[in-house]
Amino acid sequence: MLDNAAKALEKIKQDDITQIKSYTTPPSTLDLVMQSVVVAFGEENQVKWKPKDAADPSKGKEQDFWAYSKQAVLNNKLIGRI
Repeated sequence: MLDNAAKALEKIKQDDITQIKSYTTPPSTLDLVMQSVVVAFGEENQVKWKPKDAADPSKGKEQDFWAYSKQAVLNNKLIGRI
């Protein structure tokens, strides 16, 4: 399984990362993967909080992993970090 994952990583190109970053709202599976990557990198404490519902602040807050991922993780250094 690890070997297959390593082979898949070798196929990722900068264009793929650019395409992923273009999502305003990513598919739920991509969002989950990026949350996992941020946690695996130990950077979850750097992720900013945002309201769950801007129209209703009483619904609480959640960490904005997608915004953090686009800013700090999805770049040309990603493959080397993994």
